Amino acid sequence: MSHHSPETKTDLTINGVVVGTVADVSSNGCTVRFGGGAAVPAVALAALPLIAKGDAVALMFQDGNPQRPVILGKMETKQVDLAAGSRITQSDEQIEIAHDKCIVLRCGKAVLTMRGDGRIELNGEYLLSTARGMNRIAGASVKIN
Repeated sequence: MSHHSPETKTDLTINGVVVGTVADVSSNGCTVRFGGGAAVPAVALAALPLIAKGDAVALMFQDGNPQRPVILGKMETKQVDLAAGSRITQSDEQIEIAHDKCIVLRCGKAVLTMRGDGRIELNGEYLLSTARGMNRIAGASVKIN
């Protein structure tokens, strides 16, 4: 950090990138906090439609002035720690989520459960099966109702 002459509004200059937090987002813009200070209005290098209150952001400062923060982008702070037996692989054509015992996909009242022994359970308020070709139900035995 270097210092401006005493006649400037602030004598503190910030050089380099600082991680701050979005304090508020409104139609008027957003404010950020950094270094334990008060929230100050910020500008962004580009539109940040997915920025929200509480997000960590990378900041730089116009002319090093801490009252003129510029949001460089949102920090990716979320990580997924995989449990033993879990694998996620991705290619250009697919993403595979694997686990030795059980995978559950849930959205509201809809649940898809896949078990390591080969059982698959599909539960929901309404089930629809549609096919452009043959729609086949096959098994050693098939029970309907």
